[in-house]
Amino acid sequence: MWRLAASLLLLFVLLAACPVTGTARAQGAGKDTDGDGWADDVDDFRMDPTQWRDSDGDGHGDNPEGLQADAFPHDPAEWKDWDSDGMGDNADPLPRVNNYLGASALALGSVYAVGYLVWMGKQRKSD
Repeated sequence: MWRLAASLLLLFVLLAACPVTGTARAQGAGKDTDGDGWADDVDDFRMDPTQWRDSDGDGHGDNPEGLQADAFPHDPAEWKDWDSDGMGDNADPLPRVNNYLGASALALGSVYAVGYLVWMGKQRKSD
């Protein structure tokens, strides 16, 4: 009898230590098609092991390191920020230009233009 108990205990320890492919242990219950640890019933991306949740429902996952990552996981209108200026590409008037750098360049260009006009005005007065 003790051999049966010891065998069952050993089997239980081995099964608990080894991950079972195709089932979710981390979250949810049932089948885990993509093997990411999130059961299909709670996995928004059942076929993508790099994503499992989409908080804003825009079709892009909340995991910033996964495929099709959402740069704005709580804004359904935005998911990408190509120029990394903090403004989503859908609302950004210049999605390929960093607006902070663009604004600085515009301000600096305005200063140079005003300076040039002042200098030209002094040159004309001296003639």
